[in-house]
Amino acid sequence: MTDSIIAGIIGLILGVYMCTIKRILNSDVLITILGSILIALLGNLFIHFELGSNLSVILLGAMIDIVPGVPFVNAIREYSQNNYNTGITLMMGALLTCISMAVGVAVVQSLLFNIQMIPLYTSNLDTNSLTSMFMRSIMAGIGTTAFAILFRVAKQHFIDCTILGFISWFLFLTLSSLQSNVMLSIFISGFIIAISSRVLAVKRKCPAIVFLMTSLFPLLPGLSFYRSIYYMLMGQETIAISFAKESFLIAFTIAISIAIVKHIKPPRIPKNTYK
Repeated sequence: MTDSIIAGIIGLILGVYMCTIKRILNSDVLITILGSILIALLGNLFIHFELGSNLSVILLGAMIDIVPGVPFVNAIREYSQNNYNTGITLMMGALLTCISMAVGVAVVQSLLFNIQMIPLYTSNLDTNSLTSMFMRSIMAGIGTTAFAILFRVAKQHFIDCTILGFISWFLFLTLSSLQSNVMLSIFISGFIIAISSRVLAVKRKCPAIVFLMTSLFPLLPGLSFYRSIYYMLMGQETIAISFAKESFLIAFTIAISIAIVKHIKPPRIPKNTYK
């Protein structure tokens, strides 16, 4: 909980920085590099003063706002629909963002601090208990609302996005605890969220993408994509390949679930022939 609160504080500082720096700089690459340096410096300072315990968790939580998870998944979606030019543009944007983030963190860790970054987060807590999964899903729902605000979703859709974000993560955690196939859990969760977004789009009379890309936020593999780039720059190719494989598999799984729902034709309502 302490690491989570610290990540939230650093994320708040990052948000203020992003809103301010864009009035001064026009280079997204430079803005991202400076932002990741700021995150790394603050994270290491909190660890130095023993206000946190896991640097990797703090940094990953703090930089979630700038991780290009949505562009990365959208790039895979465009590829799957034969829109190669759009897919390449989105993929290059996501790749440059991750490289900029990784460069900033790598510079701070290599030159100023000598704290080992933990590749995977492990905990002694019972993360498979119903209470733990429920609380984590509530946090996922709150995070989905935050992303809805970030993406300028209309206020009347906040509750829908929150509920869908909660469902997506709770369903994923539940399925993962019942069987070991993570991709199957991702697929089922993405499939149900895609259907729910399509139904809500009709009821709320707005595009389905409003609900889809916000409620899928807990499942997006943006952090795995970033970590693959970071560990590649740090010379740990085995870990980098593992995260790259994970990010692409998750992105393709989500894209496939969305594509299947997109091609499902809605049931036809027979016309009433009686006056």
